[in-house]
Amino acid sequence: LSFFLACLCKEMALVLPMAVVAVRALRNDPMISWRERLSFWTSRDGVGLLLSIGAAGGIYLVLRVQSMPTLAHVDRTLASEFTPWTHFIYVGRAVWFYIQAGFFPFAELSPQHPLHVSSMGPSDTAKALAAYGISLFSLILAAKTKGGFSLMMAAFILSLFPVVHIIPLSIGGNIGHERFLTLPLIFLTLAVVSALCAARDKPTLPVLGMGGWLLLAFINTAVTVPLWRNDLTLWSWAYQTHPETKFIQASLLSAQVNSGD
Repeated sequence: LSFFLACLCKEMALVLPMAVVAVRALRNDPMISWRERLSFWTSRDGVGLLLSIGAAGGIYLVLRVQSMPTLAHVDRTLASEFTPWTHFIYVGRAVWFYIQAGFFPFAELSPQHPLHVSSMGPSDTAKALAAYGISLFSLILAAKTKGGFSLMMAAFILSLFPVVHIIPLSIGGNIGHERFLTLPLIFLTLAVVSALCAARDKPTLPVLGMGGWLLLAFINTAVTVPLWRNDLTLWSWAYQTHPETKFIQASLLSAQVNSGD
């Protein structure tokens, strides 16, 4: 029922079955083998859970097909610009955007994050490859260690799949949006809590790390919040960063008209 209602609210809920598997694995002793972990899913309770989730997902898909013209909002213009290589890099660059936004959200607090395929450079390629490396490492670590941190980090990475432009998303030419992190941040938070619990016998490094992170967050918030005090200051700031983006141009013009400029 939770899965079905979540699907009606946001398509990101399609990764919830993966979350069920991750949380179920988290409840087990890390020393238990994968064969023993998989035995639950062949038991009566496991099969019943899979069938109920599958039925809820099936009902949702039927309702969606009947009520909406397409299953996904595909950006045809973006899709036409892709070659296999640039699509590969663009997806990796989107993964990097969400990893950065998850761990270091105050790096770029602009209302828009445009990235055009033609404007991607060597730095974007490096970020994309780094994101693939981090993702692969997280999945391998989860498979080998089966601890809370690694399982939740793997869930964080996997929950990004619907929004990293594997199917090119129609989101105004942006590489991503912070609102798509609502679900992945739950897993990232659980991963951080698991890491802090595991390090409770040696708290110095985690305390220093969290203290430094909070200090940066405080400084950035103090600098950034005034830029969001009204539409004119917000879109003037965004225009300085991305003057070529039509949505930002239109928003700035609207703010100027409304302010009597």
